[in-house]
Amino acid sequence: FGLGRSDPPDLTGIGFNIEGRYGLGGGTELGFRTAVRSDEGPATGADVYARPFDRETFGTGGDTFANPELRLRQLVTSALALEARVYVPFDGPFGFMLAAPLQLSGGNLRFDSGVYVPIVFADPATLSWVSIPAYLWFHAGGAWHVGLLTGARLSNPGGDWSIPLGVGLDHTLSQAADLVMWFLFPDLTQDSAAKQFGAGVGLRIRI
Repeated sequence: FGLGRSDPPDLTGIGFNIEGRYGLGGGTELGFRTAVRSDEGPATGADVYARPFDRETFGTGGDTFANPELRLRQLVTSALALEARVYVPFDGPFGFMLAAPLQLSGGNLRFDSGVYVPIVFADPATLSWVSIPAYLWFHAGGAWHVGLLTGARLSNPGGDWSIPLGVGLDHTLSQAADLVMWFLFPDLTQDSAAKQFGAGVGLRIRI
């Protein structure tokens, strides 16, 4: 579940995300996700906040149901993967993403990053980004992990950088389930940065 807030315009939206991943063996993984959002959901990014496991969201369109996203990931090493995603154009233009996710861990720390390059064939201009997330998670005792969420994202056309800032909580419920929560300001470079924010909560189940 995600809640997004923007001002101006004065909007509050909600969104619900569902996603699944299936391992094929040999480090290969298939993924799928989509979302349902309120009328204000697309404008406030509500369904993005409903994706606390992976904020790299593009090409979702503006309808009640977000464009489905299909993903293929291949591990290269224990820390590095290569990934390709396709945005199925149910509402809005076709798009795809090439990415190299990175995850480093040691002791009580885990660092999630990588390079994500989505391209959306919009009209009249093709849109693209270079996104570099930087999420630092550390063990806070017991079953809790706390994360500092930031990074940088360059959008084209325009050449503008955006820098998010947030905090996340990851609580292990059992060997098969985790509860993940976060609160995020999506872009500190905006003049109204303090008025654009969102929060999300998600249940991760391993089968």
